[in-house]
Amino acid sequence: MVSAFAEQLRDPNVRLAYVTGGMVLMVVPMLWLSIWYHRKIGSSPGGRALMQRQAKSQPLTGTFRGVGDAIPIMRDISAGRYGQHARKLQRRVYWVAGAWIAVQIVYFGLLFWADELNRVTVPA
Repeated sequence: MVSAFAEQLRDPNVRLAYVTGGMVLMVVPMLWLSIWYHRKIGSSPGGRALMQRQAKSQPLTGTFRGVGDAIPIMRDISAGRYGQHARKLQRRVYWVAGAWIAVQIVYFGLLFWADELNRVTVPA
């Protein structure tokens, strides 16, 4: 059964569908999480204050200039300075993101494993 999965991924159409599924798996859950978070965070006074603070902070860019703002904000949320609602949401986001990363590792790990099984070796 295990090698049958690897064998299926030799077919370019199956491989394309699997990689496309992986791309959807990468984008859709984080898009949903972002929408969910932004709808929920504004429902408390602390959450609204947090969103105002985040709006004033530097954005995270390729140079990571905004990390200097992001870390203190994360610490303040964890310390409860924006209320228990924001703290609870932060924890949920961390758990969902962690699970999402684990799923990505397994999903694409299976692809890499199948590629290794399907690799053609040329005798020396």
